[in-house]
Amino acid sequence: MPKFDPAEINPAGLNQSGLSRRTWIGLILLTVSTVGTLALAWVWPDLTQVHFWLVAQALPIFYWLLVWWWARQPAMDSHEH
Repeated sequence: MPKFDPAEINPAGLNQSGLSRRTWIGLILLTVSTVGTLALAWVWPDLTQVHFWLVAQALPIFYWLLVWWWARQPAMDSHEH
């Protein structure tokens, strides 16, 4: 019976067990911005202009910038060997 060697499957020794630091930062920013913006809209329901600028304008632009920032990460970060 052949011996199983994980190094043969993953010769570079890449850590594929978790998410990168950049991904965690992106997920935290996404969650905080979404919950924070919706919480502000919930707390001050009479400020419809603020709702419009935060929820309908600023948040989608922030999402786009966050996606652009995250997509620029290399396939393998240099600190993740």
